[in-house]
Amino acid sequence: MSIQTATHHLQNPMPDHYFAMVDTYDASEHSNVAYGWQHFYTQVEKRPFRGQFTELVLPSMQIIHERLDQPALYQGRSWDGALVFILALDAVGTTTFSRNTVAPNSICVYPQRWLFQWFANGPTEGISITVKEDILIERAKQELGAEFINELMQIGFCVKDTKVVNAFLNFVTSTLANARERPDHLYSKPEQIELGNEGLDVLIEILKAGQTVPRKLPPPSTWVYIVGKALKYMDEHISDQLLISDMCSAIRVRPRTVRYSFQQVLGSTPKEYLLAFRLGRVRSELQKMEKPTGNIHRIAERYGFVHLGRFSNFYHEAFGEYPSETFIKHRIQA
Repeated sequence: MSIQTATHHLQNPMPDHYFAMVDTYDASEHSNVAYGWQHFYTQVEKRPFRGQFTELVLPSMQIIHERLDQPALYQGRSWDGALVFILALDAVGTTTFSRNTVAPNSICVYPQRWLFQWFANGPTEGISITVKEDILIERAKQELGAEFINELMQIGFCVKDTKVVNAFLNFVTSTLANARERPDHLYSKPEQIELGNEGLDVLIEILKAGQTVPRKLPPPSTWVYIVGKALKYMDEHISDQLLISDMCSAIRVRPRTVRYSFQQVLGSTPKEYLLAFRLGRVRSELQKMEKPTGNIHRIAERYGFVHLGRFSNFYHEAFGEYPSETFIKHRIQA
């Protein structure tokens, strides 16, 4: 059984060049390979986590290709001063940001301060380019004008143009393939500049396509809207003795409707998700904890676990190890 949530915000400065390919078996591990992002994954399916993560960092941008083999909920923000271009491939479920629904095979463009939220009730794959905002804006203003760029910084947009989407996909996949085959080129400044300029050209074409798309995204489906309200309430009351019935009353939705919405969007019940969310937060804290294991009980209580014996059993069932084992293993690896 595997029910995992991971959070990570890397404080170290971004390197000028960096390449990594990782097979992941833990939500924390999957999260921690991304430079600079503040995000978390919540997995509610009862089987081991499997993911793949490929990342390339250049002086002007960060390129990522990731796969998950099961349902998940993702929420995250990129590093400061970034503009994000992201494409969900073969997603089974619903992709949203700012609670608006995103059409399949669309490139979403949004500023760093936005929270990207992604619901998937099956395996999914995504690619993204996160670029230094000032570099792209300076170059794009010459072709698109300052007025459009300033508008983009406020609202974001999505592009479905097949030609533009394919160019974006081809650039990411070919660039990462070349990095795998010839990693020594990452240390060549001319190669870094050439790749960066090629990537900027691709992104500017996306911005051009964005000039003709609607500025308002479609509203979320009723299911997504209900799940979004429920998740917000859970997050705000994670340390309380929260009953699902109390949550339903607070968000003014019938329990049966909430349960059905969770099943449709996330493939789980509200109770299953809440337990996964809490256990994952505890696990993330344990992996960062530096003091003796006596703090484990306080961490568990902080996330709503009062009966510590039951908490320990839930934790073991979810992750295949007890909380103290997570802490000890993390200390050894560190």
